[in-house]
Amino acid sequence: MTEDIYRDPTTEELAEQAEWEATAYERAVAEVDRNRQAAYQLESDPLYFKWQAGEGTEDAWKAKRDEIRERYPMPEAE
Repeated sequence: MTEDIYRDPTTEELAEQAEWEATAYERAVAEVDRNRQAAYQLESDPLYFKWQAGEGTEDAWKAKRDEIRERYPMPEAE
């Protein structure tokens, strides 16, 4: 037989939770930035360099850039 054990959170735990909740938006933006940066490097940058070398089009590069932005939208400000 097990008993549920519950204790009230400490002042430090409550402060950590409040800080975590207060920084949720900033963390979400940072995650979007990381995801976009990785996608740009893998998908968009090669198209940009092809365009610059005359081997691709500006439209292809811009379309990929816009697709990445749609895939990783910025969170709504709280």
